[in-house]
Amino acid sequence: MVNNTDKSFFTQLILWTTANGISSIATLSLIVAILRCPRTRNRPFNLYFVFSILPDAYKNIAGFCANLANMLMENGSPRACTVIGWNDAYWWCCNLWMAF
Repeated sequence: MVNNTDKSFFTQLILWTTANGISSIATLSLIVAILRCPRTRNRPFNLYFVFSILPDAYKNIAGFCANLANMLMENGSPRACTVIGWNDAYWWCCNLWMAF
């Protein structure tokens, strides 16, 4: 169970939430920028690039939401911790799949 009274853990939680938020904004803006321009959207490498960073975008958004839920609740959220674990497993599987 998460205990938000531990200051070092709460600081780490703030840093993880901030990093996930910034990373999700960066990956989503890159995806939108590629998909909005017809010239870049027609190139196969750019479409491959979009599909290869989709798992990162999903992981960062889900991680941001789960960390935010842990941070806002007094004793954290056990479901958010479960989401974080499954989210990491999904991310590893997707990145290994896209690497082949």
